[in-house]
Amino acid sequence: VDVMLSELKIDIDLSLYRVIKLNIVMIVVCHWCGCLWYMMASLSILFGQSQNWREADENNELFSISHSDFGGFAAYLRSIYWAIVGMSTVGYGDIVPTNIIETTFA
Repeated sequence: VDVMLSELKIDIDLSLYRVIKLNIVMIVVCHWCGCLWYMMASLSILFGQSQNWREADENNELFSISHSDFGGFAAYLRSIYWAIVGMSTVGYGDIVPTNIIETTFA
């Protein structure tokens, strides 16, 4: 972020700089946490777990969610949603771990 702002030769005050840097860091961390959470469902299948969060999320009758929507991008969005909700609040409980692998990660 420092290099990017110095190359653009943008002069901003320190408080605005800190807010921008915090937001960029949060976006990157949410992306990585979401990707790892998505991977936990794949690892659950690989290690022979009978259920994973993706299947539970798709089979939930309260939602009409298909993770294959938008070429699979919907599953990524749900993973990012889980990361954002988990990092910013105590979580809503609509996406939950369903086995020991996911529970350990969460």
